[in-house]
Amino acid sequence: MSQRKSQIFPVNFLVQVLKFLNSHPELADYAFPLFGEAGQYLCRQNPDWHWLASDNWENPLLCKESAKRLFIYRRYLESKPNESLLYFLEHVNDFTEKEQAVILEYGMHSWLAMSTDQLDQLAKLIKPKNILFLYLLIFKNDQNELTIQSKLWIEELVKKKSSPQITLPSLRKNQKEFSFAQILEILPPKWITERSDAKSIFQILSQENLLNSFIEAIRKYKDAEASKVLSHWLIQKDEFKESWTWPLSSCLNFETFNVLCLELSGIWEERLIWRHFSTSYLLRTFLV
Repeated sequence: MSQRKSQIFPVNFLVQVLKFLNSHPELADYAFPLFGEAGQYLCRQNPDWHWLASDNWENPLLCKESAKRLFIYRRYLESKPNESLLYFLEHVNDFTEKEQAVILEYGMHSWLAMSTDQLDQLAKLIKPKNILFLYLLIFKNDQNELTIQSKLWIEELVKKKSSPQITLPSLRKNQKEFSFAQILEILPPKWITERSDAKSIFQILSQENLLNSFIEAIRKYKDAEASKVLSHWLIQKDEFKESWTWPLSSCLNFETFNVLCLELSGIWEERLIWRHFSTSYLLRTFLV
């Protein structure tokens, strides 16, 4: 709540916060905007807290703990997206498989369009399981031949009314094949939600047990409009599951969430799911 009011932590509370974050670095993203100058000063004085100091965010690999390393890279990415990309390209093999996946997902929202040479370099170096994340970067270019070709897969889904048998064009030698469920997780959700027959496709995805994959794509792309459209459909069809609350609400800013609540209040007010959805969002927004 302090963050929404542009406040900072009280000085006499900062030391306890920094000690806590050192043990729970996964929460640092939410807390560091509230440090203020006093908090940054304290971070620079104690070696255990150096990873939280804004002047130490250009060499993530100096930090051995993965959660702290990723926190530093996110700050680097936010402040210097181009330099952070070059850093990743140079040190990609120094990051773990999981770290590579997280960084590639962050990068799709911050990096500018990558050159063919850069994509080829990453395709050769990243862990095999992370190759799918490169398609997220490719699909940022609507005019890319692969992007145009991939959009046709949605037509196959509609035509067959079931999971199409498709193969991703390979980005590296001996690339493994992926199921349609895995591929759906990296396709831009707007390719479906902006279609006039989107609701029919939702029904196919539901019948084919593919909604989890589509919701994961919404989360990856942080697509608030897709989250709103799908949530509306799920509520109307009485198919909303509690497990989908977090990924769908995480895409919505407070204003969009309020709009969705107003639009659906007549449908939701007597349903238990309303409490699940609103409670989860409010906890994420205010308590974290």
